[in-house]
Amino acid sequence: MAVLVATGWACRSERLRPGPPAVAITLGQSVAGPLDTISGSVLATAPEGLDSVIVVVGDERLAVDGRLDTEVQFSFRWPLELRFFPGDTAFFVAIAKDLERFTASDTAPVVIE
Repeated sequence: MAVLVATGWACRSERLRPGPPAVAITLGQSVAGPLDTISGSVLATAPEGLDSVIVVVGDERLAVDGRLDTEVQFSFRWPLELRFFPGDTAFFVAIAKDLERFTASDTAPVVIE
């Protein structure tokens, strides 16, 4: 009887997660002027599906609905429009959130000349 109970308990163990989301941001340039427009792309993946992917620059953000897809890829153009000045570094941060609310992030800097 003890063997049956122990075996039954082993069957109740939780399933392992396939892994957290992954995200990569790529920019077309690493140096820009304060009036330039930055082009970039984001690729996010999550084995169990994506809730959302967000790009943040300073206090601005661009949010893309993950639609429960396991892969989301998109391009963007971000006008700097004097939000940053020579000597500043603008950090483009991509954040992917999966259905379980686990997150991953990647950062790409742009130096303003």
